[in-house]
Amino acid sequence: MAWLIPHPLLPTSLFPSGLKARCSSHPSFLEANRLCKLYKIHTPGIQELQKLAFCSHLKTKLETQALSQRSETAMAQERFFNLFPLLVLVLLALGCVQTSLGKESRVMKFQWQHVDSDTTTSSPSYCNEMMKRRDMTDGWCKPVNTFVHKPLADIQAVCHQRNVTCKNGQPNCHKSTSKMNITNCHLKHGSKYPKCTYQTSQEKKYIIVACEGDPIMPVHFDDSV
Repeated sequence: MAWLIPHPLLPTSLFPSGLKARCSSHPSFLEANRLCKLYKIHTPGIQELQKLAFCSHLKTKLETQALSQRSETAMAQERFFNLFPLLVLVLLALGCVQTSLGKESRVMKFQWQHVDSDTTTSSPSYCNEMMKRRDMTDGWCKPVNTFVHKPLADIQAVCHQRNVTCKNGQPNCHKSTSKMNITNCHLKHGSKYPKCTYQTSQEKKYIIVACEGDPIMPVHFDDSV
């Protein structure tokens, strides 16, 4: 829609029709000067004051429009820079939460697969029952697994004991200072999914676990010696 309002000193009837249409949508102040020159050419009989009034009015409108556009751009940039630090904080928080959840899930997995505080277990069918109960025969037969018959807190204490190198070369493994009751479960030769059958063997050995996090927690059973 045209935004140009004729100046009171310049009757609407004196506007050349083509010029009025172009004045309503021109993009720049320089274009205003060019249109003013054209207007003077097309209306040679109008007094100079009227011509100047028209040009002044046209330039003012253009300048106001340009300032308004710049102001909107500046406001948009200001809003972006005001929100940017908050966006960074949100992303950092999400990263920390994801990392925390990852570590927590590893601790929970370790506890689920390797911790059984019941020290009275001696049944030959222990491994068949426990491997199924702890979901290690769900979709496949896990070949080997070790259950430590101590509370998680006692196994966590190992993370503060002797530091040793893990089997994979990582430096975050720890060896217990005392022997613990453990049960080793080995998949029997020829046993295949879905019928997973295990050999149960109970021993008393030093355990080696990999530890991570703050507070430091066991996340992987590495070996027993």
